[in-house]
Amino acid sequence: MSPAVISLIILGIIAVILITDKLPLAVVAMGGGILCGVLGLIGYTDIFSGMADSTAILLISMSIVGASLFHTGTVEKICNVFIRITGSNERGLCLAVMIVAAAFSSFCSNMAVVVAMMPIVTGICKTTKISPSKLMLPLSFAAGVGGSITLIGTASSPAANSALENLTGESLRMMDFAWVGIPCTVAVIIYMVIWGIKMLPNNEINLDTYEYKVSGNTNKFKMWLCGIVVAVIVIIMAVQPANIPLYMVSSVGALILVLTGCITEKQCYESICWENIAILTGMGAISSAVSATGGGEIIGNFVLNFLGKDSNPYFITAVIFGVVCLMTHFIGNVGVASLMAPIAIYLAEAININPITLVLVVAIASNTVFMTPVGTGTLTIVREPGQYKFMDYVKVGAPAVLLCYIISVVISPIAFSFH
Repeated sequence: MSPAVISLIILGIIAVILITDKLPLAVVAMGGGILCGVLGLIGYTDIFSGMADSTAILLISMSIVGASLFHTGTVEKICNVFIRITGSNERGLCLAVMIVAAAFSSFCSNMAVVVAMMPIVTGICKTTKISPSKLMLPLSFAAGVGGSITLIGTASSPAANSALENLTGESLRMMDFAWVGIPCTVAVIIYMVIWGIKMLPNNEINLDTYEYKVSGNTNKFKMWLCGIVVAVIVIIMAVQPANIPLYMVSSVGALILVLTGCITEKQCYESICWENIAILTGMGAISSAVSATGGGEIIGNFVLNFLGKDSNPYFITAVIFGVVCLMTHFIGNVGVASLMAPIAIYLAEAININPITLVLVVAIASNTVFMTPVGTGTLTIVREPGQYKFMDYVKVGAPAVLLCYIISVVISPIAFSFH
């Protein structure tokens, strides 16, 4: 049996295990990467090299930067400003909560955004007598889709971009995602405020049973300092000066925030999602094995023969988005992005179109997950406070997914031409 076939068998086994969701994603990904090394498909040093690559450093440093906004109380202050503007109107509050969540999720962990804003939303509901079921799901939706605006907004985008860098030498820049991410975010917010909120249940919930504790240092100096440092980091990343990689910008920013006391050493460690780092490392090793052994070429040729050599690129884009989106509703988005990005690249090369276009679609599709409570952690943690049923996600989330589907398939080829 050829090494290429062996690598594809391993990839297939990993995909099946991920779908069954019986084992932790990080364990599955790292197990697959180690197996590739033991079988000689890649070198032993390549198995764990992803833990120290630029993508991992970027995720770690930006997790620290994002966490500092919460620990200094910056997020809470901004939310309070929006509430004063919107008043107690249900739609106005929904709009305010979603705008804040989407904005912060564009450069912070979307899970951290939801966790930090849940006590604020609960407080809003207690004050205005609005059921949390009217605001918790919009909060989760906005945090999820808002992460698709930038390269660093969610771990699945760097995962997809890492595959692009490893296999083609090209890379998506910080704000390249915004071409599709911003329209998707705006569309989801408008949909939820105008139509989606009417489909949300109005559950009677005893708010006294939910004791969320907002932990944050309200030192005004540190709050302003943190805001300025984060703003500078985002601006530099958006401009992206020559010869200054993103991970250096974020690392310097994180160091400044630690040295100035905006976030403690312990809080830094707690803010980092090591599971995502392990998933990126393991899936990166598997992708390298598939590429090095020629497995990617086999996949590309198979899909090419199945779809036909003259298949419309828009049709292929639509298929890629649909597959990734469907998988992500039941599997973690980081794992799906790591799994599907190399396949999208192989397919693009097989039909001679720009791989960046399909990788962008993979990244966006892995973030437009609204129809199940298990698609991402942000959807899971709001289920109990909002007392949502499974069909609440399906009913409210399906139109949002469809909007992002149409926008992505139409705009992605315009932002990055197929040829």
